[in-house]
Amino acid sequence: MERSSPKGRTDLEFVGKFTECCTGIRRVMAFKYFPIAAFQKILTYSKNFTLIPKDTEQMAGYVEGLKKEYPEAKISQHVISCFGNKGFRVFDMD
Repeated sequence: MERSSPKGRTDLEFVGKFTECCTGIRRVMAFKYFPIAAFQKILTYSKNFTLIPKDTEQMAGYVEGLKKEYPEAKISQHVISCFGNKGFRVFDMD
């Protein structure tokens, strides 16, 4: 589900069902899309691509808001960078 927070809107957030073993687990994901022309200007392969600091700061803001709202939650953070039709890379930020 997409969810608004004080620092922006997460692209996808998984919430553990409170009656199950996943109680208190939240996974926050942000999708970043790079058109192929923009990706080719970077001159790297998707496996060598590194996370952009702005994206890291944005994710930290989302998590900060979640921690205030759900202080007991175990929150994992992921950024998925998509490179046109050439591939993608998943960054786990835990």
